Amino acid sequence: MNNFKKGILANSAFFLFSAQLNAAGFSLDEYSATGLGRAHSGEAVIGDSAAVLARNPAALTLIETPTLSSVFVAIKEDIRVTNLEINQTAESIVPLQAAPAGYFAMPITDSIAAGIGVYAPVGIELKYPDNFAVGDQGGHTRIIALNVNPAVAYRYDDELSFGASVNLIYSTVKIARNIGVAGTVFDDSFKASDQAILLRTDTFGIGYSLGFMYELDEDNRFGLSYRNRIALKFRDGDFEDATGRFIPEKGGKTKTDLEFDIPPTLEFSGYHRFADEWAVHYDVSWTRWSTFTGILATDQGKNVCRFNDKDENIGICILDNKTFKNSLRYAAGLTHYFDDEWTFRGGASYGTRSAEPSLASPDSPVIRVALGATYQYSDQLSFDSGLSYRYGGKQDFDQIDIQDNSKPFTMKRQGFLFGLQMNYNLW
Repeated sequence: MNNFKKGILANSAFFLFSAQLNAAGFSLDEYSATGLGRAHSGEAVIGDSAAVLARNPAALTLIETPTLSSVFVAIKEDIRVTNLEINQTAESIVPLQAAPAGYFAMPITDSIAAGIGVYAPVGIELKYPDNFAVGDQGGHTRIIALNVNPAVAYRYDDELSFGASVNLIYSTVKIARNIGVAGTVFDDSFKASDQAILLRTDTFGIGYSLGFMYELDEDNRFGLSYRNRIALKFRDGDFEDATGRFIPEKGGKTKTDLEFDIPPTLEFSGYHRFADEWAVHYDVSWTRWSTFTGILATDQGKNVCRFNDKDENIGICILDNKTFKNSLRYAAGLTHYFDDEWTFRGGASYGTRSAEPSLASPDSPVIRVALGATYQYSDQLSFDSGLSYRYGGKQDFDQIDIQDNSKPFTMKRQGFLFGLQMNYNLW
């Protein structure tokens, strides 16, 4: 019983957080279709739509007229996980996802600009099939975060601009885990596909972003932005145990408190228009995952749950410690200003992983290539599109099951993203 309990709860905790890994592509980078089409190279400094406020508020000073930008991105991530011991494959564990967003930006004076964005900085749904043999470590997880992001920028002179924004986050979490084949060894009254636990919770969080932009001239500029660590404190979550193994002795429901962080990020971008028709842009972003040390979820009375069936863990529903490392993403791209109506762009990027791959965290280094275009319909209206392919390759790993046996697995990962965007200048 101890192993069964430890397996499901620990992996549930890890899955909750690791589903947001930047390197795994789970922390949504799809703020705009324009950026998608250049693999997000130069995003903190190009400033060709109102969506730039999501990456660097200082670049709002590049917006010359009041501008609305509406974005829709479709994401199809294909991750396949195979249990090599029994040759069972979970096909495409990430359902089709949508990432809509909207932005408004405008100059207030010659030196001050402001804007607001609504978008999803975090969003993922991972779903293993109910008959997956290790359902205690797979199951169904959905994490969504919505950010309302007001921003302001100040142009100090022709070269320097500064910006700041507030990140108002609303996040929801659902975690469901099944018994799994190994769990039936401890209690044969359950089927492997039966649900073992269910956690639902939501919360609000607040953070900030700071930005800086330096313009050598109108064709050459650099940008630097920072987003702080955002602590998400989930209160009054609903935790259900259908087995009696997590809420002794007969199972039931309890209210839980849970905390974890969205880690801080730092992004540097450059843009250089080296000819009338051509520009190069690049980007390096760093995410400090090493600050994360684990997850602790407790019942509110501190007397209902008992993690791993140990008296010293009374009141603890989830306890997990994992090691993460900081991640980096490098991107570069080209833009071709074809004529007054058409602009074409492309780019490529590489992102490192933040944790070793596992069933709970199908993480891998990611290579990405992208193409995009803008059509200037009129002086006020333009349309953007972007298509991106990302490849995570094949990753082999071993997983410890709830009977403390090492099982061999392999993971294959690739994905396509397609984005559309409309930009409208109010005057």
